[in-house]
Amino acid sequence: MTNVELNWNEEMKYDAKGDAEIDISIDGHKKEGANPPEIFLMGAASCVSIHLTMVLKKMRIELEDLNIKVNGERAEESPRYFVDIEFNFEVTAKDLAEEKMDRALNLAVENCGMLNTIREETNLTYNYEFK
Repeated sequence: MTNVELNWNEEMKYDAKGDAEIDISIDGHKKEGANPPEIFLMGAASCVSIHLTMVLKKMRIELEDLNIKVNGERAEESPRYFVDIEFNFEVTAKDLAEEKMDRALNLAVENCGMLNTIREETNLTYNYEFK
């Protein structure tokens, strides 16, 4: 089970922490912390990235660097769920061909619980480039 605790400060500001007891600032106005949609995208990006690094390690690919930029487009009307999420991976690794990267990314996506929680209507796109 995953547990989080959220404490309201003022207006749209909260302090949150999970089982690791690490504080995260959340601010609906994005002045003193990330807002909930940003935190959601950070969670999705880190989830798929963690699985990607594990798959690459099992494939005996030596990962040198990995950066992910995520763009999310939300519905205009409430509830403002994500209608499009695009993941852009910049990968530096020895002996990593497109075929292996495609397989590793597909496995990472299949095993990421965050991505499997997203609405069926959400269009997910994954791009990568080698550095």
